[in-house]
Amino acid sequence: MSLSIHTVEELSKLPFIDEINQLKAEADSFKPLSKETEDRILQKFRLDWNYHSNAIEGNKLTYGETVAFLLEGTTAKAKPLKDHLDIKGHDEAVKYLISLVKDKNYLLTETEIRNLHKLLLKEPYWVDAVTPDGLSTRKEIKIGEYKSSTNHVITPTGETHYYATPEQTPIMMGELMEWYKDAKEDKAIHPLILASLFHHQFVAIHPFDDGNGRMARLLMNMMLMQETYPPVVVKQEDRQNYYQVLRQADAGELIPICEYMSNLLKHSLTIYIKGAKGESIAEEDDVDKEVALFKKSLGEDLAKQKVSEHVIKYQVENSIIPLIISLINKFQKNFKDLFNEENIQLLVQHRTSSHQNINPVNGFGYNDIFSIFSEPEGLGRKYNFNIYQLMIEFYYQGFKKSKEPFSTHFSVPILFDEYNYRINYRMQSGAPVISKLYHDVLTQDEISMIANKSVKLFLENIKYQIKS
Repeated sequence: MSLSIHTVEELSKLPFIDEINQLKAEADSFKPLSKETEDRILQKFRLDWNYHSNAIEGNKLTYGETVAFLLEGTTAKAKPLKDHLDIKGHDEAVKYLISLVKDKNYLLTETEIRNLHKLLLKEPYWVDAVTPDGLSTRKEIKIGEYKSSTNHVITPTGETHYYATPEQTPIMMGELMEWYKDAKEDKAIHPLILASLFHHQFVAIHPFDDGNGRMARLLMNMMLMQETYPPVVVKQEDRQNYYQVLRQADAGELIPICEYMSNLLKHSLTIYIKGAKGESIAEEDDVDKEVALFKKSLGEDLAKQKVSEHVIKYQVENSIIPLIISLINKFQKNFKDLFNEENIQLLVQHRTSSHQNINPVNGFGYNDIFSIFSEPEGLGRKYNFNIYQLMIEFYYQGFKKSKEPFSTHFSVPILFDEYNYRINYRMQSGAPVISKLYHDVLTQDEISMIANKSVKLFLENIKYQIKS
C-alpha cells in the first residue's frame, strides 16, 4: 500500500470536511432517536442502497420492484432469478454489517471480507469470459475466495483496465488491511477520507471474480456507520461521475473521490436530520426517477395506432383476407364432401349501426372477398371499413354419413377494438384465440394455427352430433 498516512492526514484537512463535521454535529444533537424513527430512516437508506448498488452493476429490477421484493417478498415478472438473488444477498450483507457496526471496537479483517462476499453472492455460478489470448470461454465465479484468474476489463475506448493479478492479490489485500488498521487508529484521519480511499484501493485490486463494486461500497459504508455516520448511496444515474473519480484516483488524484463521497455523505446527513425532525425523507425526484426507469424498461412504443377505417383496411388487406382464404380452403378440403350443401357467408357489423350485412362468399379469391367491403356508388365503388366486427360463417346442411342427416355451422368472429383486433372461436365461449395490435399483421404460422384449430373444433362438433 503506497499511500502514506501523512497524505491521508492532509486530505482530512480539506474544507469540505468542516461541512461534514457541522452536519454530523447537528445530526448527533437529535440522538437518541426513538426506535420507530431510527428504523424508518435506516429502512430508507437500506432500500436505496440495495437498489442503486445493484443497478450500477446491471441489475434490471426497478426501484419499485426492489422495494416490493424486500418488503413484501413479491418477485417481479419476467425479471431474471439472479437479479432477485443479487438483491437478496446484498440486503443480507447490509443487515449483517448493521449488526457488526454496533461494536465500536470491531476491526475488519480479510476473513470477514471473504465471509461477507459469500453472503453477498450466495452461491457459485458460471459466466462467459475471455482468455488472455482473446478466446471465448466459461468461468466459474467462486464465493469467498480471491480470484484465480485475471479480471481486467475493456474500457469504452477499447483500452484494457488492469487490476491486480491473482498472484498479487493476497499480498496487496494484506497490505491494504495493514494500512486500514494503522489509519483507523490515527485520530487525525477523518472517517470519510479513510472510507473513501479504502473503497478506491479495494476497487483497484478487484480481489474477487465478481461483486467487487458492491463489496467496495459495502465496506466503505461499514466504516462510516461504525463511526455513527449514515451510509452513502452512489446512485446508478450518477455512475459515470462515480467512475470518473475512481479513474482520477487511479492516476493519483485523490481529492476528487474524497469530495465526491463527501457530497454523498452530506446528502445522507441531510436526510437523517430531516427524519430526526419528523419531516418526510422521501426525495423529491424519487417518483420522477422511478417513472423514468419504468418507461425505459418498457422499450419502444407498441400501441402506436388507434382504430380507424385506415388501420382496419390495412389489416383486412394484410391479415383478415389471407386468414379467410386459409379458412375456406381448409373447410372445403375437409368437410365439403361430407354434406349435401355448403354455404359460406361473411357477416359485417359497422360501428354506426347495429345492423349486420350478410354477404354470401361466391368466389374464393382475394378480389372476391375484398369486394364484399364495397358498396355501389354511381359508376364506381365506395369501400366502407368502419367495421366493429367481421364473422366468417360456414353452414353445412345434410350430413351424408348418417341415417338422420343433420345440419351444423361454425363461426370465426374477428373484433376490432380500440387498439387491437381479436380473432375468437365462437365454440370456445368467445375466448380470444389471438390478439394483435394494429401495426402487427398475422403471420403465416398464426394463420395456419387458427385455420387448423378451427377445423379441429368443427370436427369435434360433428363427432358430438353423430354421437348424439
